[in-house]
Amino acid sequence: MILSLFAAFFLTLAQAQTPAAAPASATPAAATTTTAAAAGSNTSPAADAAASPTPAPSMIQQFGSLPILVLLTIIFYFIIIRPQQKRSKDQQALVSSLKTGDRVVTSSGIYGLIANVSDKTVTVKIAEGVKVEMDRASVTTILNRGGASDGKVEVLPATKPAR
Repeated sequence: MILSLFAAFFLTLAQAQTPAAAPASATPAAATTTTAAAAGSNTSPAADAAASPTPAPSMIQQFGSLPILVLLTIIFYFIIIRPQQKRSKDQQALVSSLKTGDRVVTSSGIYGLIANVSDKTVTVKIAEGVKVEMDRASVTTILNRGGASDGKVEVLPATKPAR
């Protein structure tokens, strides 16, 4: 995402620095070059180009889109990149805080009780005699800590609910 923004920025900057070539019929230098070449004269096209210099683009023309690109990059950061980093950080904290006895919901929607926690996997008890071993990252929500069954459900979401 950021890479494509930088590519668009540099492409726009390169286009702003190179002046657009005018059509051959619109420039008098090109017309005289064509007629001089047809007549067999010794005038070179470089001499004609030096005789009629093109005006240098102004600073506004060169960097006119730069503030817009900077503004778009800042907006993308605050709307897309920063919230995604926050969600990722919250999910990482949730996964690292898993312990045996927690009631959890997995990314596939399975409710269960954590029976065992290892480095990369957790064993989730989903029914009597049914245990499933899965990746720790697949746990999305902790319903209550320590398997307390007092009827109250403490919901600890990995991310804030969508509005």
